Amino acid sequence: MQGRRLILGAVAAFLVVAGAGSASAAPGDATATQVADTSPGGSSSNGDPRELFNAGGTLLFQASDPTHGDELWKSNGGPLGAGTEMVANINPGSQGSNVFDFTSIGSTVFFSASDGSGGSPSEHGNELWKIDPPYTTPVMVDDIRPGNGVGSNPEVLTNVNGTLLFRANDGVDGEELWKSEPPFTSATQVVDLNSAPTGSDIDEITDVNGMAFFIGTDGTNGDEVWKSASPFNSATMVENIDPGTTHVPGYLTNVNGTLLFVADDNTRGEEVWKSAGPGYNAASTAIVEDINTSADSFPRELTNVNGTLFFLATDTAGDQELFTSASPFTSATKININPTGSSDPFDLANIGGFLYFDASDGTNGFEPWRSDGGAVGSGTQMVADINPGASSSGIRKPTKVGERHCSRISTLLDAAQPQLN
Repeated sequence: MQGRRLILGAVAAFLVVAGAGSASAAPGDATATQVADTSPGGSSSNGDPRELFNAGGTLLFQASDPTHGDELWKSNGGPLGAGTEMVANINPGSQGSNVFDFTSIGSTVFFSASDGSGGSPSEHGNELWKIDPPYTTPVMVDDIRPGNGVGSNPEVLTNVNGTLLFRANDGVDGEELWKSEPPFTSATQVVDLNSAPTGSDIDEITDVNGMAFFIGTDGTNGDEVWKSASPFNSATMVENIDPGTTHVPGYLTNVNGTLLFVADDNTRGEEVWKSAGPGYNAASTAIVEDINTSADSFPRELTNVNGTLFFLATDTAGDQELFTSASPFTSATKININPTGSSDPFDLANIGGFLYFDASDGTNGFEPWRSDGGAVGSGTQMVADINPGASSSGIRKPTKVGERHCSRISTLLDAAQPQLN
C-alpha cells in the first residue's frame, strides 16, 4: 500500500498517493512537488495528512509520524523541519489526538482533539481546542464534559457572526447546541432543546444574516429546522413542516439571505424549501416547487452561485438532472443535459462565479461541465471530452486553485486546462 504525502502546487496544497502516478503540470501551472514525508520509511509508511485548512497562509492539518500518531501539524511550504512540522503532541504517546473540524474566527482557529481518554485527571477526552498565530501552542477552550476522559466530542464547528457554535455532549443533556464567545476561554450551552438525555441531534449549523440555523429535535416534533439569534441564548423552530417524526430536513444553504433546504412535509415527498427573512418563520417558509409530483425528487448538493441556487433533483419522468432557482425562489428550472434520460450530475462546485460539475449527456460519458444557469448551448456546456467517446474521464470534485481549476484526483486535469480559463 502506498502512503499519502503532502503535496504543494504554486498556490494550494493537496494530497496524492505517492507512487500512484506522476503529477504533471498543465500549461501555465507550476509542477507539483512533495513538501514533506511526515512518516518516512518506504512504501508501507503512511503519514496520511488530512483535514487541510488554510489559516491565513499557514496550512494546518492532521498527520501521523511513527512516534506520535495523528497530531496537529503546520506547513508554510517548506520541507520537513524547516517549514513543515508537528505543532504539538496533544495526546502524548503513539495514540494521537485525532484533530478534526477546523474552523476560524479571525485569526483564531478552533478544532476538536483529544489529549487522552485513559481517565487520569490530565486526560479530558475529545474537547474543543483553539490555536492563535504563529500557531505553535494549542489551548483547550473548555472541559465541557469533565471526568473520566470521555470528552464532549464537539462537532459541526461553525462561525456565526463571530461566535463559535457547535454541538457537544456534557454527559447530562446529551448532544445539544453550544457556543463560545470572545475571548474564547469557555463554552456554554445555548439551549437544552430536548430535555431527555438522548439530546437533540443538532446538525448542519448554518449562518444566514448573522442568525444560526440548524437541524434538531425537541423530542416531540421530530427533526426540524431551528433558528437562534445573537446572543444565542435560546432557539425557535422555523416551522413544523412534518408534524410527524419521520423525515429529517437537510442541505441547509444560505443564498443571499434566504435559507434554502430539503424537506418532506409527508405529502409531496422530499423537495426544496425556502425560509425568507427577516422573520424566518412559518409565514415565510414554503416549498419552492414540487418537482416530482408522483414521488420524492430527492434534491441534493444545494449550491449558491451568484445568488442562484443550483441543485440535483429527479423529475416526474424519473430523470435526474440539474435544476436552478432564483430569487424569490418560487419555482425551479431544469437544465436538460441529457434529453434522452438522466445526466446524473454530481460534485457541484462554485468556481469563479460558474457552477462546475460532472455529468453525462448520454453520448460522451461523464465529463466536466460548467453552467451560468442558462440552457445547454447558451450558458451550460461540457468543458472538455477528456476521454473521447462514450467512456467517462473519472473527473471528481472540481476545485479552484488560484486562477486555475483542478479536480481532486491522483492526476492533474491536463487535457481540459486550456478550456477552463
